[in-house]
Amino acid sequence: MEKEFYNDYLDSLPDERVRRRKTLEKNLLRVAKKVIRRDDAVNGPAFAARLNVAELQYKKVTEKSMYVRGILKELKFLRPTKHMVIVKAGPYRIFVTFRVDPELYIVSFHQAFLVKKVRGRGKHEKSG
Repeated sequence: MEKEFYNDYLDSLPDERVRRRKTLEKNLLRVAKKVIRRDDAVNGPAFAARLNVAELQYKKVTEKSMYVRGILKELKFLRPTKHMVIVKAGPYRIFVTFRVDPELYIVSFHQAFLVKKVRGRGKHEKSG
């Protein structure tokens, strides 16, 4: 009976991974909406208004990636941190850095750079 109680207790605890993911996604949605509105004055506000978490794709990145090193080499004003994420929202790609872990706290981003993919042949429109 004590084993059953203990297992039920463990099952009743909140899943920390779910909480962290939700916090991260909330932060990334806030960043995406703000940066898209700010950097694409023509189409951004309408796109940002209807954007939701389900439409976001994201990946945490580090300086170990040759692509991230390339980004940081090209965009010298971006400073690497322990908490860097690339967010994809429709035609927008956003490189975001945070000073603290965005999975643990609701925080504002440190730096963000937006690239808008233009239709056809992989041409990109940069904004930042």
